[in-house]
Amino acid sequence: MTLSSTTKQGFTTYQLKILAVVTMTLDHIYSYLGGSLPIPFWFGLLGRLAAPLFLFCVAKGVYYTHDRAAYCRRLYIAAVLMGLGNWLVNHYLTIPHGVTIENHIFSTLFYTVYFLSVLEWLRDRRKDRDTPLQAAALLVLPFLLAAAEHYLPDGWIQTLAGIVVPSPFDVEGGFLWVLAGIGIYYTMEKRSSLALFYLAVCGLFFAGEVSYGFTLKNLFTENYQWFMIIALPFMLQYNEQKGRSSKWFFYLYYPAHIYVLAALAVLLK
Repeated sequence: MTLSSTTKQGFTTYQLKILAVVTMTLDHIYSYLGGSLPIPFWFGLLGRLAAPLFLFCVAKGVYYTHDRAAYCRRLYIAAVLMGLGNWLVNHYLTIPHGVTIENHIFSTLFYTVYFLSVLEWLRDRRKDRDTPLQAAALLVLPFLLAAAEHYLPDGWIQTLAGIVVPSPFDVEGGFLWVLAGIGIYYTMEKRSSLALFYLAVCGLFFAGEVSYGFTLKNLFTENYQWFMIIALPFMLQYNEQKGRSSKWFFYLYYPAHIYVLAALAVLLK
């Protein structure tokens, strides 16, 4: 890694994760309880920090981990378990104001790590004649499996298959978020490249959202994913330090806080 700043000034991975967790929680409070309580709209705005920071931390994790397969496996298990949890809660719990649990960042992070792992494996073994074909098969496999699921009988079988093998296009945020994570990984070595890439991604969101109206109401209370731009300064101040260990905290906190907020929304209706 050739970043010039490797001192302890700036933000560690742990600090960025905590910032992401706090802003994510504010966003979900707004999403689940905003219909019952006077939650300020800026909770949702600050929540735009969360997903980009998690993607950034995951990209750094792929770079620094000694076992990409284990990292990928942890995220896959978390994605499947939360997929099952979301299915059960949505089936048995009626959340007011038409809210359903669609939050599932584990699947987005899993595919980010999965595709990066394959691409890095390809780069590490590029001199092996068989590697490109094997890598291509691994890159295409998730899409083929997702397409095959449409031929399964409707109902719980198809739903369960979608949980066990989530479609890359159906992850939270869509495949664009997976591509954003991959792009962050391949530009993060140089701050200027990271900034240009991330600004371009924010620009895409802004262009799409401004099409609904170039108004303060639209851009700050209805379609405001472009506000993720505020995450960039924090990424640029990363100091290449891990900080405190928090491997399991997010795996547990993420589903727990969502299900607690969903239960509170039901109690407050």
